[in-house]
Amino acid sequence: MKRRNPLMLAPLFSLLFIICGGVAGAQSHHHKPSSKVTVVPHGSIHISIGGISYWISNDKFYRYDDRRGYHTVGRPGGYRSNQKASLPRGAREITHNGERYWSYRGQYYKHNPRRGYEIVTLPPKKSSKWGFKSKKPAKVHYMKSLPRGSKTVVVRGKKYWTHGGRYYQHASKHGYYEVARPR
Repeated sequence: MKRRNPLMLAPLFSLLFIICGGVAGAQSHHHKPSSKVTVVPHGSIHISIGGISYWISNDKFYRYDDRRGYHTVGRPGGYRSNQKASLPRGAREITHNGERYWSYRGQYYKHNPRRGYEIVTLPPKKSSKWGFKSKKPAKVHYMKSLPRGSKTVVVRGKKYWTHGGRYYQHASKHGYYEVARPR
């Protein structure tokens, strides 16, 4: 059997790559993916699809990761436009002037009965460790040990542990607890 030069097949594979990439790209959302943003826009909602968090605003979809922060992505598979918004896992409930809010990674959420939870503008700057001065801080859930594979990081002289996009601190008497991403 005659052996073919692998370089002769390169144009064929290039053509297949372009065709397949065009078909896959036609299914994605029309916004340019991977644009980095500092915070997601006011009025954005949070949804979870297959355990993955997304934020939506004006038909733009955002994800968050430790390396890039918030960034735009294509429309996720399994998304339904009538899907009610949820709170991100790890959001902390806070009270301000008798109103309930939730805080997560520097963003504040308020419940909207028709849409679920949506991001609202930052309340007045009378903030404390929990986001606002309130009568009672949110309940903290402690863990005896960190998730396997956690890494130690130091931010502004404070020691944290991180795993899977989540951050933890240590309380000597209670163990570890989840905190917002340090800045």
